[in-house]
Amino acid sequence: FDVDRTITARQGAVSSCPGNRELPGVTDIAFGLQSKGPMVLSELGQALGSTFCKRCHKGVVTAGIVGGAGSKERNEVLTALGGPAATLGGAWTEPGAPVKSALVTGAADFHKQDWVRRIVTWMRSEKGLPIQDSQVFFFDDRDGNVPPFANTGFNARQVSCASRDNVIGLCGAKLAEIVEDRGVRDCHRAF
Repeated sequence: FDVDRTITARQGAVSSCPGNRELPGVTDIAFGLQSKGPMVLSELGQALGSTFCKRCHKGVVTAGIVGGAGSKERNEVLTALGGPAATLGGAWTEPGAPVKSALVTGAADFHKQDWVRRIVTWMRSEKGLPIQDSQVFFFDDRDGNVPPFANTGFNARQVSCASRDNVIGLCGAKLAEIVEDRGVRDCHRAF
């Protein structure tokens, strides 16, 4: 999963996003200080466990830093994902570091498929999990992040399609967008 505008929504947009929930006291610094504000969980961020993903190991590949090491934001995202057991330990791989967890920050947009590949390789080699590429699903709101997954063997889907803030999502992922459909699809077409 991506984090910003997928698990979360735009800070301060809770009135524009019915069903989303603001978390007072949890600062979200996604997209820089000009956007800083209370964290807002999307429908997905509040009920990921009600999707088909409840039976999966979960990970994050995000361009942001998810509030930074030790932040309340990281704790909330980890909780949304199902905690340390669901993420194979709950540790975060920081920007530029070798992948040693299922939670990766600082992954460049348009290259997230490369980081998903590194997580899958880590899960296979370090955790002994026989995960097939076809069993991997990735969800992201940003225009352009899903098409590069074509021909990787992974499944990827763009989310927040009904609520846009230019090239990124506004309200984050809706539960109805988290589907076990095979292939690669953005808001407009399949690849």
